[in-house]
Amino acid sequence: MKVLMVSGEYPPHQGGVGDHTECLCRHLQALGVEVEVAASSLPPGQAAPDSPFPVHRVTARWGWG
Repeated sequence: MKVLMVSGEYPPHQGGVGDHTECLCRHLQALGVEVEVAASSLPPGQAAPDSPFPVHRVTARWGWG
């Protein structure tokens, strides 16, 4: 099974939604699920932490457009 998690915030951005998404992904991966994350892009010069699954930084902001 493959799962794509979509989250407006994800580490290193701080917030409960991002923390919960990362925790859920780790648990799903431990169960054998292929997990990837689509999340907000990082500000220039900010490095993303290492992740055991692919994280796609797809947008700078979220909205209806």
